[in-house]
Amino acid sequence: MAEMRTRTKRVERNDVHRPGVIVPADYRYLFSYSYPGGGPGFNTALLEAVRTGETCREPIWGACEGRLVVTGYRPVTSPWGRLPFFHKTTGSETGCSICGAFYLHGDAWMHNPTGEVVLIGHMCADKMGRVPDRGEWTANQRALAALRKTAEYQRLRAETNAKRAAEGAAFLAAHDELAAALGADHYISRDLRAKLAQWGSLSPKQVALAFKLAAEAAAPKVPERAPVRPPTGRVTVEGVVVSTKVVNTGYGDSFKMLVRVDTPEGTYRVFGTVPVALDAGPGGLKGRRVVFTATIEPKEPGFGFFARPTGARVLEVAAA
Repeated sequence: MAEMRTRTKRVERNDVHRPGVIVPADYRYLFSYSYPGGGPGFNTALLEAVRTGETCREPIWGACEGRLVVTGYRPVTSPWGRLPFFHKTTGSETGCSICGAFYLHGDAWMHNPTGEVVLIGHMCADKMGRVPDRGEWTANQRALAALRKTAEYQRLRAETNAKRAAEGAAFLAAHDELAAALGADHYISRDLRAKLAQWGSLSPKQVALAFKLAAEAAAPKVPERAPVRPPTGRVTVEGVVVSTKVVNTGYGDSFKMLVRVDTPEGTYRVFGTVPVALDAGPGGLKGRRVVFTATIEPKEPGFGFFARPTGARVLEVAAA
């Protein structure tokens, strides 16, 4: 049965908003907004209200314990009603409608000839020179910056940081060897250290992950052996089952396994149907050392297929 393959065909843009053909004079500025990320969002509720035509809730940000937090909500409606949005056919749907790049701060423009709303990042908007003043967005950014600079905000932030540091020290003291585990040279370990400093504690799952990463970092790594070409023809195979899976074929489901074979010259893997005689018990086949005789067809260095296996049996559980 012939294998069916599908290819993803690249879709070329032919819309009027694409780079090179866009006409800035055809657009009217509506409003600016910011997605949450590295700071509070702004006008995201207005963005949703324009898209849906419904009343949405916009969070109100304020200071609490030296941090910016949501202190309430205000209802927001669209002064233009529900407007159609332009949807790109290429790139990320959340990216800039013109260049497709990801952004946090953007503008909503209306295309006068079609009435479509396009969402573009501030960099693209500034290059086109169509937004001389972002009004409310600029005032919001200045207000947030001023809030962060107030003496009360800085005092509360310092108190919060000192409180979190004390909580973090107490948490480490209550968990033996956790400080050493968090010192592992791994990006997740560094992230866990930052979370401990921010919140003063970690969840049980995060603690377990820290110890797991530390153990993996301390364990000596076994160097990868060079791949070698599998033998051809009818041979006896002895190796470790790397994985198993069910493959749907034109003749029904078939249980397959991938076996790693180590030789003095190097390593190769073979893939084929699991022999009926292999009974690995409740633990399954993965990680078991098995032996069987089969016809091997090499495909490339380090990999081949096996067929018509006989005399199969489980030898032992492979070492970790």
